[in-house]
Amino acid sequence: MDTVVKSMENSSIAVKNVIVHPLALLSALDHFFRDATHTPEPEEQFGRVVGVLPGSSFKGTVQVSNSYGVPFEENEDNPSV
Repeated sequence: MDTVVKSMENSSIAVKNVIVHPLALLSALDHFFRDATHTPEPEEQFGRVVGVLPGSSFKGTVQVSNSYGVPFEENEDNPSV
C-alpha cells in the first residue's frame, strides 16, 4: 500500500521511500520521552505528543529533515481530540 502526500497544489503523489534524518529522529524521541512520560493518569504508560515533521518531497521520496514538538494539553471534555 502506497502512502499519498498532498502538496499545497492539491496534487497527489504516491510515496515510495521515506528518509528520516538522524537529527529529526533524535529530536522526536527527545520530545516524546520528555512530554509523554508525564501523564496525569497512572494507568496510562504514555500520553500523546504532537509535533511537526518538516522536510521535502521529490519523485516519490519524502525526506524528513527535522522535527519540532508542539506543546498542547488534552481536552478532558473530549478525549478523542
